[in-house]
Amino acid sequence: MSVLPHAFSDYNEVGDAAALFVTRLRDQKDAACYHVMLAWDGEDAGTINSDLAQARAILHAIAATAAKLGYTDLAASAMRCETQILAHLEGDYNDLAICPCEIICYLDAFVEACTELTGPL
Repeated sequence: MSVLPHAFSDYNEVGDAAALFVTRLRDQKDAACYHVMLAWDGEDAGTINSDLAQARAILHAIAATAAKLGYTDLAASAMRCETQILAHLEGDYNDLAICPCEIICYLDAFVEACTELTGPL
């Protein structure tokens, strides 16, 4: 008999965590998309960067939880999108009122990965 940490000692607890994650994923995905779209439509660098930072935080949380629960494709997709946002926020052009289109492309792939778990609307 193996000894597992309490949080993972009962399969139903892990299954419940995964079910809760998938249930909440649609809202979290929508929130990340909302902030990226606000950044895309933004008119000043401060607002754009603030919205991108909000999206990055959401994507980071999704990536971490997805990885812990074994959703490796989703975790990788969220991390790629997060990395693109971080590259802009820490890059040379973060003082310009732009949202790079690469972020939108990676976000689209992330949405697709989410839909594979949650199903279409």
